[in-house]
Parts: sequence; C-alpha cells; structure tokens
Amino acid sequence: LMIPIKDDPTGMGDAVLSATKAAVHDYNRHLDDINAGWHIELVVLDDMATPEEGRRLAGELYDTGVPIILGITDDTTLAAMADYTGTRGMIIVSCCSADVSLASPDHIFRTIPDYTNHAKALAAMMYHADIHVAVTVHADDRQGANINEAITRQMESYGGIVGATVRYPVDRAAYDFGDAAERLNREVKALGDVNGDEHVAIVAISSAGIVDLILASLSHDTLDDYQWYASEGVVGMPIGDDIGGFVRAANLSGPSLYRTAYNDTAEPFGHFAYNGAMITFAAMAAAQSYDTDHIMHVIPDVAGRIYGILNENGDVISLNYDIWTVTENGWEETGRYLYYVDMIIKE
Repeated sequence: LMIPIKDDPTGMGDAVLSATKAAVHDYNRHLDDINAGWHIELVVLDDMATPEEGRRLAGELYDTGVPIILGITDDTTLAAMADYTGTRGMIIVSCCSADVSLASPDHIFRTIPDYTNHAKALAAMMYHADIHVAVTVHADDRQGANINEAITRQMESYGGIVGATVRYPVDRAAYDFGDAAERLNREVKALGDVNGDEHVAIVAISSAGIVDLILASLSHDTLDDYQWYASEGVVGMPIGDDIGGFVRAANLSGPSLYRTAYNDTAEPFGHFAYNGAMITFAAMAAAQSYDTDHIMHVIPDVAGRIYGILNENGDVISLNYDIWTVTENGWEETGRYLYYVDMIIKE
C-alpha cells in the first residue's frame, strides 16, 4: 500500500490506510475460515504524494518481489509510476486517482470513475439549465487541467463551449487572488454581452483556492449574478459567514458520487480503498496464483460480481450523481443525475 503518511493534510492517506487494513483483516479471516493455506501480508510505504518518491518505491517493491500496489492517492504520482510498473508486469489498484490520461486498457485498475463521468454530470446540469457557455477556474495543476479538459469535451457534446479558463498558481501564499477575480469578472462580462448573462456560468474546479477566489470576488458586484457550478472536490466545502451570502446568491451547485453517505471528504476514499483491496484479494483467490498475468485476467470478472462493473480501461463505471446546492441550510441535496439515461431529476 502506497499512501502519503507524514505529509497528509487532507487525511486521505489515513482513511485509505484504515480501510485497507480492515480489508486485509476481513479477507484473512475468510481465508482462515476456508483453510486456504495462505494469507495477505500488507506492506505500507509513504509515497509523500510525490511522483519522485512513488517511482522510487515502485522500483523498491519490484526488486523485493512485491508486484501488486494498492492506494496511490495522487494523480501525478500514479502517472509517474505507470510506465515503470507496466513494463515490469506489476498491477496497480488505485482507490483515488481519476486522471483521464490514465484511462486506457493497461495494468492499472481504479475503483472510482475517471473525470470524464463527473464532467458529463456537470455538463448535463448546465445543459438542462440552458447554460451555453462556461468559464472554468482552477489551480494550475495536473488535476485541474484534466478536469477542465473533460468539461470542455462534454460541454461541446451538448452543443455548448468553455469560453474561457482562469488559472491561478498552485503555490497560493504569495498570490493576489484579486487578479484571478478581475480576470474572471472580465471574461464572464464579455461572454455575457455576446451570449446573454443567463446563458453563461462559472465552474469552480479546484477545492484548493476556491475560498480565496470567492473572497476576492466579493469586490465585484456582478459575479454572484452568474450561476456557479462546483466540481466534485468543491461540493461540500465549508460555507462560512464570510462567503455564505455570495455562494447562495450564485446558487453554487454540483454533482457528487458520495456526499449522501459521507460528511468527511477523505472518508469516501476509504470506501473505495476497501473495495480495491477486496477485489485484489478475491482475484488472487480466483486465479489461485500470485502471478500478475493471471490476476489481471480475472480482476474484471471478480469486480463485476462483487463491487461494480469495470469498463474496458479497468476503471469502475460511474452510476448516478447526487446534485448538491448551497441553501440557507448549507449544502442540500437538490436532485440527481442519472448517468445511463442522461437525465436530471429534481428533488
């Protein structure tokens, strides 16, 4: 299991560790019950959520004969490991990466859908609200860029466009978010003049920096006149009194796979980590082998029978998304997006 341990500000690594340990305990108990004659042993390594350390640890695992890696909470880390692990016949079952660029038939399996599915839900919400043009805003990192690209493609599939994108630095300490708010204000006004303000919306993609951006947006009288949408990471963020009036006026809303069942943003990844571990162990049992070629062959069938159907890329197929909106009572579930029929249902 590779996760961030020492530097884990989101708590995701801790949630994944606890869930994976629970899966090991549960499956080992099952193996004892059936007198299988073997058991699962978990090796836990701190990848520091950095690509360099992830790549180094993958080499260490390969050299010591450990060909299966669970966890990987960071998109960039997983991408950095992909070529190395793939050419050496290793298997990765990731609980937490939704990087679109890694959605291909390979040795990487993921127990959450990639960003394409989430972007489709966002684009559908805008289409049904008669929004033709989106202005996206995000931190200038791999995850933000991937989600932005997915939203752009999905908007185009509905006949709309992403008319402009505002980016801000990942290192926000010395950055003046007034610059981003000013650019955002300028872009939406220009697009509103051409398309009509009621057909233009703002999509906040990155959870990091969103509060700073909204605080800076308070100095612009008209930014909360536009509909704001939120990506998965932003949905459920704390709404303080300082930004409450703004996000309610902007009707901030967005889709989420798991907000109904979880309050902590890190907790659902524990659920996905448990599933990923159990799929892996069950595949080992089904293959009756520790050979990764055999295990890879049976993982899709095992996953489909136990925890969820995987698509041709080895990623779990998305189902439905709950729609959440900021109201006077905070975040409230206001509808649902039905993925397979491409339909919005209001509460």
